[in-house]
Amino acid sequence: MSTLMQFLLASFALPVQGSALSTGHSHMPTYKFVLDCVPFLIFVGMLVFFMTKMMKPQQRTLDQYRIEHIAELRRLNGSLERIADALQTRHGDHRRDD
Repeated sequence: MSTLMQFLLASFALPVQGSALSTGHSHMPTYKFVLDCVPFLIFVGMLVFFMTKMMKPQQRTLDQYRIEHIAELRRLNGSLERIADALQTRHGDHRRDD
């Protein structure tokens, strides 16, 4: 029987035949197993909590990036419109000279 299986059976206080665990000296009660898992569960909970906290500022930054990108596109569009008007004016003036 594997060591992991023996540990799980011992942690739930179930006797295992043919092993040292069946003697009754090293049974781990269920509450002890649960108490041993509490630090791990707290660690996982803190990990999830901080990961979600770290994602929120990135989301705000992405929204801010979108706003800045739209403003830059509008400025670029205005510049391109001025260039197009200048070219039309020049091109129109040049045709008139011909």
